[in-house]
Amino acid sequence: MLQLAEDPQTRLLLFEKLKGIGKLNLFPSQFHNQGSIAESFLYTTLKLDPEQHLVEFIKDQKMYSHSPDEDQEGYLFKVKDNYGYHNHIKIYLLVYNNHKIISKPNYINKGLILTDLITEEEGIKLSTEEYNIRDRPRAMVNTPSLYSSFAQ
Repeated sequence: MLQLAEDPQTRLLLFEKLKGIGKLNLFPSQFHNQGSIAESFLYTTLKLDPEQHLVEFIKDQKMYSHSPDEDQEGYLFKVKDNYGYHNHIKIYLLVYNNHKIISKPNYINKGLILTDLITEEEGIKLSTEEYNIRDRPRAMVNTPSLYSSFAQ
């Protein structure tokens, strides 16, 4: 069972099956946290191959919520395509309610590409800002460093 939980491609399936039969106590404790489940959700949803993609946990952070009753936590990951032509690195933000460990996040972004002009810290801020304005259809994340034609 430890071998299945160690592999991020199978961890989520194991978690869901054990939860379904009421045997979550058998799930290995070192992976029984929301960050490990979020990583596995990323592998499963994006259909990532561990040989081609490198997924690195950046950090978790408390997220802004519209309701004072909601306690939400965001998990940020860097995903690098090792074989891609451009070697893009993307930052993914997955947001979960903080009450209990669940498999599906309330929110996941589309993956913010870290260009040469955006640092990791800026990428984290932009991903967080994108989450904070998600309910405002006309709002968009401001990335002034990408508008080089305006700089003189």
